Amino acid sequence: EDLCSAGVCRPSRLRSCVAWRQTAQCSPQGRRESQSDRDCDVLIEDGQSGYCECSDGSRARASSCSHDPFTCKDACAAFERELCTGGWKASETCDVFGPRNPAKDQGCREVVTPGVAGYCECGMGRQIRRSSCDIQKHQLEPLVCAEACAEPESLYQVMMIDRDATDQELKKAWRELSRKIHPDKIQQQASKDTDEEAAALRFAEIRQAYDILSDPARRNVYDSGGMALLTKYDRERGNVAKAPDLQAQTELPLETLFHGANLTLPFERRVVCRGCDDYGIQHNPARCSQCRDRCPDEYINVKVRLGPFTLDQKQRQRSSQRCRSQKELLQFFVEPGTLDGHVITFPGMASQLPAAVNGNLHLKIIQRPHDTFIRDNDDIHTTVSVTLRDALIGFEKHITHLGGYDIKLQHPGVLKPGTVARLPGEGMSKRRDSAENYTSSSAENDINQDYPLERGDLLVEYKILFPDSLDSTTRNFITEFFPS
Repeated sequence: EDLCSAGVCRPSRLRSCVAWRQTAQCSPQGRRESQSDRDCDVLIEDGQSGYCECSDGSRARASSCSHDPFTCKDACAAFERELCTGGWKASETCDVFGPRNPAKDQGCREVVTPGVAGYCECGMGRQIRRSSCDIQKHQLEPLVCAEACAEPESLYQVMMIDRDATDQELKKAWRELSRKIHPDKIQQQASKDTDEEAAALRFAEIRQAYDILSDPARRNVYDSGGMALLTKYDRERGNVAKAPDLQAQTELPLETLFHGANLTLPFERRVVCRGCDDYGIQHNPARCSQCRDRCPDEYINVKVRLGPFTLDQKQRQRSSQRCRSQKELLQFFVEPGTLDGHVITFPGMASQLPAAVNGNLHLKIIQRPHDTFIRDNDDIHTTVSVTLRDALIGFEKHITHLGGYDIKLQHPGVLKPGTVARLPGEGMSKRRDSAENYTSSSAENDINQDYPLERGDLLVEYKILFPDSLDSTTRNFITEFFPS
């Protein structure tokens, strides 16, 4: 069963490819354009609509003009994996690998109940997993297993990990799948249900998925526009459109910047609903139900002849893609001593555009003014009032520090106006990367680190409280005992 879910089971019926059948109007149900049919090994890139005709008469990978590149040879071979066979298999907990809960299973055409973890059971043991039921965090789209299984496998499904998997989780999945599906291992375990040739092909797919997802730049491109955009990115050596970055800011109290904190900040952005063009909305009604707004216009590169010259020119066109507004939760760490104006970068988290690499979200930290303390880089300033009596004979008093603990202040003799006491090591923590900006991913790695004890100073300026007036007795006393 593990090998089947990893993609090396034999199909119940062998299907070979006949040809790619081109259609018009960006719909696989559109008018046939037989002059544009293609052989099975030809790469069908986005911009073409139609379907793959397989040897048993079935139609694989029925596609509108918006799709990832594929060949009909691969599509017919994967036809059975793109069928829903067992519907939704629910888990008892929010862990997809936890105990099963058959009472919450659902059919292939039913909309999966939000807040339930589990997986869609597709053909040849393929599983499409939803491993978290934290709806607030993930803003999960409606899921219908028949629609989900019909979609080509994503690289994350190939690697059997979540879309937000960390680098460590990706490496772990690669090691486990390599041990399980390496061609030499399959040859030793060969049975009537496993296919050695399929295992070799699957291992190559896993290798390719790992190579892409382990490269941060290529992973961001893939997350932005799938294999269609990544193919263009690789072909044009990174020369692809990029959505604009997004600037945001949040105001934090000085106490938070002193102690440091793990914070969660809600925000809203525009996301592209992949596969939800005019055709997709009709054939994936559940998944595309929230995607009714057309995306902003797109700019495409066209070649324009100007006399004997051919020039590349950007041309604006109406987008066929749909977008929706999505609520997100930014989770980030504010390091002790973070400076006012510091910027945390969240790669790929800006509003999305079709056929463009996701821009970054830059979150600026604004320090909220404090009633008692003023910050000066790593030092903290405060003012403490002292009565004239205490200023003359000395004093000892306590104040509450910004960190929440008591600080003892004392002065044994006469205190002159404007005196400033410096308390070493009672200021802000000195950040290790000084004023440099850092990304949210690097900050996450710092959460459990031990911070250096080196801190700035606390500077206390004493303000002497003089009386507004003196009675005659006090005046005479001062005149007698305080000579001019």
